[in-house]
Amino acid sequence: DRYHYYSQTGIHLYHIKTHPLPWDDTPEQFERICRHLDQRITSALRIDPEARFIVHPNLRPTAEWLERNPEERPGTATGLLGPVSYSSAKYNQGVQEYVRRLLAYLKTRPYHDHIAGYLPMSCGAPDSAMGGVEQNLFQKERSKLTIGDYNPQAIEEFRQWLKLKYGESVAELRHAWKDPQISFETAIPVMSELVGEGVDGGVFRDPLGSAMTFDYAEWMSGVVGRFNAALMRIVKEEAGREVLAGTYYGYNVAHLRGYNTPG
Repeated sequence: DRYHYYSQTGIHLYHIKTHPLPWDDTPEQFERICRHLDQRITSALRIDPEARFIVHPNLRPTAEWLERNPEERPGTATGLLGPVSYSSAKYNQGVQEYVRRLLAYLKTRPYHDHIAGYLPMSCGAPDSAMGGVEQNLFQKERSKLTIGDYNPQAIEEFRQWLKLKYGESVAELRHAWKDPQISFETAIPVMSELVGEGVDGGVFRDPLGSAMTFDYAEWMSGVVGRFNAALMRIVKEEAGREVLAGTYYGYNVAHLRGYNTPG
């Protein structure tokens, strides 16, 4: 009924989601997702032959995948594990291969010309790649706030980012961080500084102080963006023609009120 009534408006563009089927790297889950898309798109075309679709691949991992791969989950400074780390090489490689396989499969389907775009989605508020959204909720003690991903893969990615920023100059890093002992091999975000009170009780940091908080925030703000940019390149490469490519992205507002609250 929804397809019928919607088509009467003269608009024939629909969103088709793989939800409620999340991503897993098993062949069985891939087959289930393909059958799910076949059924939904074929049914829609029977009702509205002019239909065009934006396909939403759900890239959130299954609970079973997370149980099999605990080392691919993000960790807070207090040791709590989150859903999935966007710095996980295994997760990145897995979903990228999945998107390639899914687009290759869809190109074989009779409805392929009706697909107008793709909108892979993995990021939600609790798994915003910034850490602490849920743990910080209603937390009144600043010392118990947390932010970021302490998974060893994320720490290593941050260190490699620092090397690029400072041109592999340890002297420049030490000067910026106000730390004569720091190196690219030992650099790590300091939670007490990250969640510390801003200047005069506000949210802004002192730019004349350590650049550690600025560097970590800058690196972290690009984690999901880099993840999505890689996926968009794959969509453009594998689609075989011009298509729309996009994603849901953001949720930074949750942290503006979550860990850097004034006072």
